Amino acid sequence: MDEALKIFTLGGLSIQNGETPVVGFVSRKVDALLVYLACNRREHPREALSELLWDDLPQARSMANLRMVLSSLQRQLAPYVLVTRQTVAINPDSAVWLDVAELESAMTAAEAQWEGPSGIARGTIERLEQAFTSGIVAALKIG
Repeated sequence: MDEALKIFTLGGLSIQNGETPVVGFVSRKVDALLVYLACNRREHPREALSELLWDDLPQARSMANLRMVLSSLQRQLAPYVLVTRQTVAINPDSAVWLDVAELESAMTAAEAQWEGPSGIARGTIERLEQAFTSGIVAALKIG
């Protein structure tokens, strides 16, 4: 898989498969689920996800809603999402980029260097600038 799935959350949600915008999910819950999975890179039991998204509904109804959401997600992003009868996860073999993860990584590096004798390295500052800029650019595109 050559193209990365890019998820921009800073400044508004924007999802791109390569350079192509991803739109047309059946509900905002699909967006929410995708971002949750991208932020929490592990397998999640279906029951836990249905409760997370529809805690106000009976389990049978929330599980039916989850099946609908997963169908929409798989229709557009099948290579990036692994769905089994019991679990859902981001495919660890797929290229998924998340602006928040990039920003967090750059901030962690900057924090570690802050106390050092040399201060923050230029490369770390550039990573921080890139992380902030990508969120701003994505917000301008959807705004």
